[in-house]
Amino acid sequence: MQFLLILALLIAILAVIFAVSNTGETTVKFFGWTLYEGSFALSLFIAMLLGVIVSILASSPAWIKNRLAIRNLTKQLTQLQKDYNDQAAKLEATQTELEEKEKELAEISQPPAPSTVPEVIITSSPIETTELPEPPEPADLQSSE
Repeated sequence: MQFLLILALLIAILAVIFAVSNTGETTVKFFGWTLYEGSFALSLFIAMLLGVIVSILASSPAWIKNRLAIRNLTKQLTQLQKDYNDQAAKLEATQTELEEKEKELAEISQPPAPSTVPEVIITSSPIETTELPEPPEPADLQSSE
């Protein structure tokens, strides 16, 4: 900021020195008409001012076009940021849902917890057989009666 102020002050001092150095009279004619008779420094100042005005007018369509492009790009950027935020929220929701599904799957695929019913141990041991007495004869049954 201070640099620009110093630069402007330097240009103003040079313009004053130029105006004081060139006090001669000049005549400005355009198609035979005399438009101006006066100081040479003032004639150059007016010519410079007209040049600035013409350059501003010549560059204004490009400036306006750039401003419109900036406005459109800003709208696009805002929309893209909104879309990005929406997609990020969807991604986060999907990741949360995936984590929940993974937990459910882990619970389903875990082996069952040990039961509280005591285990029955079966051993193979030989069974003792005893011989049964033979049934009595039918004749023996009649005699005992």
